[in-house]
Amino acid sequence: MKSIEVKIISAILLALACLYLAGVVTKLTNIETYAKASAIIVFAYFYFKHSKRKNLFFGGALLFFALSEVSKIYFNYKYELFSDLTNSFSVVAYSLLIFYILNNINVLDLVKKYWFHSIFLIIFSSYIIYNLNTIIFPNGTVRMLSFQFLNEALYNTAVLTLISLSLLNFLYHDDKRSLLLFIISIFFGLAEIVQVPYLFLYSKPSLHVAYAFLYLLGYYFVYIYITTRYNKQYKILND
Repeated sequence: MKSIEVKIISAILLALACLYLAGVVTKLTNIETYAKASAIIVFAYFYFKHSKRKNLFFGGALLFFALSEVSKIYFNYKYELFSDLTNSFSVVAYSLLIFYILNNINVLDLVKKYWFHSIFLIIFSSYIIYNLNTIIFPNGTVRMLSFQFLNEALYNTAVLTLISLSLLNFLYHDDKRSLLLFIISIFFGLAEIVQVPYLFLYSKPSLHVAYAFLYLLGYYFVYIYITTRYNKQYKILND
């Protein structure tokens, strides 16, 4: 019975992914946003119902990602109205993923083993965050300590922290599940980075399509992360 339900939910997720991508390509914002929000809600249900290892941090992250998309619908896609709220929801979601990783490592032991990697990642992440903030707020258009600036800076910091920590987590555990988390973080992080020039510089459709593909790839690996015990072809990914 469970395997049948998994197949049904998988088919629903595939259909929503196709709808989302179609909405992006055809520039139909309603289809894009409704499909994206619905897919993440289904993912959250899927995780709590069928994941072999349930965790409130991981499941909570999916719920806050869904809230971020639902708020866009509520504010009728007006960026100036929903941006701060969606960013706040996303910051909470990424923070929950960070806590999810931290919950399974000894931080002091991690720093002792990978202190050089940690320092390099902090410097590299700081450089990326600085450049992203420069793109978003060129020529000091927003006060440094304003809510808008802090919200965007915190958002970018959360994304880069997740990528760095997931890499250190993989080095620390060196197993298949930590590898999957790192891959998920990479695709989500790249999607967020690609989205910045699309929103604030060029608005080229190709950037939005690239964002969508990276985002879908991230959730494809979330699907693998949840369903490894049901899919024989992914059996190698089990711990």
